[in-house]
Amino acid sequence: MGIGVALLVRAFSAPFSGIGRPLAKAAIRGGIQTFDKGRETLAQFRETCEDLVAEVRVEMEQETAARIGAETAPLKPESEGEA
Repeated sequence: MGIGVALLVRAFSAPFSGIGRPLAKAAIRGGIQTFDKGRETLAQFRETCEDLVAEVRVEMEQETAARIGAETAPLKPESEGEA
């Protein structure tokens, strides 16, 4: 792969000599910066989604525990509290 890149650089270096080279470097720099920013934004989005999924799972577990607790709780006689 390195040889292929070297050959491509040689083939395209002539048109980019002089003013074209700084323009090409600026375009590449902008592309790299955009890519890095996109990767960072995607990582933040992924973290937010993971947090939301974790919160929902905890809520679901709490609801299940409450439902199971309500189903297995002994029934109190109605007259027990009244004396």
